[in-house]
Amino acid sequence: MEEETKAIEFLLPAMIGVFSAVLTILLRDVLLPWVNALKSQRQKESDLFEEYLHPILLGLEALLWRLNEALRQPGRGAYLHSSAGNSQYVEYKKISTIYRLCVVIGLFRAFERELLNVRLTDLQGSDHLRDAMKDFQATLADGKSIEFQKLDRLADLWAFGKVPEGNRDLAAVRIENEVDKRLGGEKHKGVRSLAGNEQKELLGEIYSIINAGFQPFDETRQRDIEQDDRAVEILSMRQTWIYRDWQAAIGDAMLVADPSGPRKYRVMGFGKFEDLWRGDRPIWLARVGELFLDFDVSGSDETDSRRMQLEKLLRTSAELVSRLLRDDKRLRRAMSGTWELTEKIALKRDCA
Repeated sequence: MEEETKAIEFLLPAMIGVFSAVLTILLRDVLLPWVNALKSQRQKESDLFEEYLHPILLGLEALLWRLNEALRQPGRGAYLHSSAGNSQYVEYKKISTIYRLCVVIGLFRAFERELLNVRLTDLQGSDHLRDAMKDFQATLADGKSIEFQKLDRLADLWAFGKVPEGNRDLAAVRIENEVDKRLGGEKHKGVRSLAGNEQKELLGEIYSIINAGFQPFDETRQRDIEQDDRAVEILSMRQTWIYRDWQAAIGDAMLVADPSGPRKYRVMGFGKFEDLWRGDRPIWLARVGELFLDFDVSGSDETDSRRMQLEKLLRTSAELVSRLLRDDKRLRRAMSGTWELTEKIALKRDCA
C-alpha cells in the first residue's frame, strides 16, 4: 500500500505536467484559432452589413418617395397611363420609376451574392437586413392575396357567402390551376381570350370548386349564367408578379463588378439603364415594366390588381426603411423626412 502511494505521488506531477501540456496545445492550436476565426467571421458579416446598409437605404428611400408620389398624391401618377403620351418628362418618369425598383432588387442581389462566401452564423445585423429583404421579395412574388380576392368575389357573385377558412387555400389554388390549364401557355391573354363555350365550361368547373368548399355539398345549386360576364371579368384580373428567380436574374443584370470599391458590386447607373430600356429591351426589364406601364393609379379598373400590388409594395418599403432606421438615431436624423413619411404610411395603414 505504501509503495502504491509513493508511485502515485511520483507519477501525479508527471501526469499533471502532461495534461497541462496537452491542454496548452489544445487551447493554443485548436480553441484559440477557432475563437479568432469565429470573431473574424462575425466581423466580416458585420462589415458586409454596414457596407450595404447605406446604399440599400438610399435605394429604398428613392423608391418609397416615388411610389408615394404616384399612389398617394392625386394626379401625380398619371404618367404611368398610356393616355399620358410620350413627352420627355413622361418618358423620364416612367423609366426612372422602373429603374428605382430595379436598383433595390439589384442591391439585394449583390448582398445575397456576397453572403454566399460568408457562413450564416449568429448575426448581429445581417439577419436584420436579410429578413427585410425576404419581406420585400415576397411582396413582389406572392400572389396569394389576389387568388383569395378572386375566390371571395366569385363566391359573393354566386351567393355562396364566405368559403370556410379551412377550405379557402385549396379552393383558391384549384381555381388558379383550372384557369392555367384552360389557357395553356397563354395565361397573359386572360380568360376573355377563350371562346364562349370554353368560358362556360371553365366557369362551370370553378363553380363546382367553390361549391365543394362547403359542407354538406349542395348538388341542387345552379350557376346564374346571367352573371357569367361579371365572373369572366373577375377571373381576368391583371396581375404582374415578379417571382423570386426572376428577381435574382433582374438583380444579376443590374450589377456591375467593382473591384476597387468597398463592395464587390454596384448597380448600373441610370444612363446605361435608359439605353437598355430604349434599345433592344431584355426580357427581365420588360417584366419589371409590366408592373408599372399602362397603369391607371386611380384604381377605377377593378380587373387590374396592380393598384393593390403597388400599395403593398409601398407599405413594405416603408416598413423596411422604418425597421432599418429604428435603432440608429444618427441615420434617422439624416433621413428625417423619409422617417416621417414611413410613420405617415404606417398610420394610414393602421387607420384603414
